[in-house]
Amino acid sequence: MIEFHSDRPDGAKTLRIEKMKAELKKIHGEAIEHAKQQPVPEIVLAYQNVYGIFPHGWPPWEFDQRDS
Repeated sequence: MIEFHSDRPDGAKTLRIEKMKAELKKIHGEAIEHAKQQPVPEIVLAYQNVYGIFPHGWPPWEFDQRDS
């Protein structure tokens, strides 16, 4: 069987990709909310103790808003 690739968008494939992106965004939001309820991880506190600042990306909810 020979498959020819087309430059035309595949509607069904595009829809599946968009659904996956939406689901990942939802899961990411839930993970951020969960992280807000938890204590700061020890590794993050250790980094702060050594360098005097939090590592890039912490806290994740502030990092998420800056990069959106």
